[in-house]
Amino acid sequence: MSSTKRIIIADDHSIVRRGVVMLLNRLNINNNIIESSTFDEVLKICDNEEPELIILDINLPGGNSSKMISDILVRQPHCKILVFTSYEEDVYAEAFLQLGALGYVNKLSSEDDIETAIQTTLTNKTFISKAFAQKLKERRPGKSTNPIKSLSERELEIGRLLAKGKGNLDITQELGLKASTISTYKQRMFFKLNVSNIADLIAIFKKYDVE
Repeated sequence: MSSTKRIIIADDHSIVRRGVVMLLNRLNINNNIIESSTFDEVLKICDNEEPELIILDINLPGGNSSKMISDILVRQPHCKILVFTSYEEDVYAEAFLQLGALGYVNKLSSEDDIETAIQTTLTNKTFISKAFAQKLKERRPGKSTNPIKSLSERELEIGRLLAKGKGNLDITQELGLKASTISTYKQRMFFKLNVSNIADLIAIFKKYDVE
């Protein structure tokens, strides 16, 4: 790799950024490294630069989880995104890869695995851990580890409003639905998610929903 690779390290913890810089400097890559501590900074860089790779913490100030991926790609459609996070791979990796990230690596991974993740995504190949790749291989076709993926678009819409603290009246006014219709959707979600009350339903959305 002789040409310069412009790489953004997007994380709000300076010690994490320093560690990633050290790993990049150990690789045989001609780097132009740009550090960012907020998502607004990432977008400004993308408006003015053409990064080859963004090593992205999805819990970055100013960002909105999965929407961050589309916000980057609409500006830089050829940019490679490696999600670098403490979020559980089993729960979130598949969703972020479907949204356009090229790789997903947990911050608790070994230095060797993080280096491999960087090198793999730079060559335009998908990276996930060997353990998670094996789980995907063993999983039945169409089965997801994320329970909310079983919900319809309308159920997702109502569930997300509930998770934001909206009551039935607010939701009926916002979506133009009858109260009885909202109740029907809630009962369907209770059944699909195997819960019996709103508090448990909201807890599942807060844990598994990356929108």
